[in-house]
Amino acid sequence: MTRRAGATRIEIGMVVVILAILGAIAYPRFAGDGRRRAAYDARSTLERLRDAQDAFLSSHRRYAADLDTAGVSPPPTIHVTIGGAGLGTGTGWSAKAVSVDPPGIECTIGVGIDSLAAPAPADGHSRDGVVTCR
Repeated sequence: MTRRAGATRIEIGMVVVILAILGAIAYPRFAGDGRRRAAYDARSTLERLRDAQDAFLSSHRRYAADLDTAGVSPPPTIHVTIGGAGLGTGTGWSAKAVSVDPPGIECTIGVGIDSLAAPAPADGHSRDGVVTCR
């Protein structure tokens, strides 16, 4: 009896069926990651902005009025706006990060006198420098 190398069509077909089943099981898990990823991107962008603003304040005695000056570049799916009454005086700032893909994710932060611009965290304590998302 001679041995043949390789796999039969049935064996290859079984592998394809098993991979299809595994893909069908895994797809729903990864399909919902878009919103989770957007929330993570928005939150981490504002946290990096908070750290950059602290460093900018230390050297310039005021807060940066835009992302380029602060040295922060968000992912392309996150739109960030910075504002606040205390930007020029170094007494506070606030920012909002909004996801454009997928839409509906919004995170805010407020520091100093502009800490009231951010919604209160769940524990009801200070809002100063806390990133909140909804």
